[in-house]
Amino acid sequence: MSLEKCFGTVFVDRFTDGVLDPSKPMLGPVKDGGFIVANTAPGCWGPMITPELKGGHEVTVPVAVEGAEPGDAIAIRIKDVLVTSIATASGNDTTTDASRFKGDPYVAKQCPSCGAYHPKTVLEGIGQGAVRCAVMRSRDFTLRLHQWIYHRL
Repeated sequence: MSLEKCFGTVFVDRFTDGVLDPSKPMLGPVKDGGFIVANTAPGCWGPMITPELKGGHEVTVPVAVEGAEPGDAIAIRIKDVLVTSIATASGNDTTTDASRFKGDPYVAKQCPSCGAYHPKTVLEGIGQGAVRCAVMRSRDFTLRLHQWIYHRL
């Protein structure tokens, strides 16, 4: 067993960007019989319209458990669930436009206009078209600004 300090309660306030990576550190470790308090993402992304997220399902950073080794089974008891979001964001497991992905739609998101992988995104308005590529938005703004200046000359 490790000499690392174990905690009676571990608070989880970070997400994995949708990709679990065994080479990244876990939180904790939590003591055997301890508590994990986690705030989860408000939804399931599916083949997401938000390319900035790298995976299909956002999950919290894993928590190590005192004495547990890879391959061990552990028992988890859920003591309480508190709904903290009155709205959710959900995908639907249907890829609407194959040009938005190269390969697996859960992890290979690409802007169909500029070609950037996992571009930063911005929200403009509501509905399916509200999530937009920040790179393209910046280019569109620059183009509109140049057009406006040109027409003023």
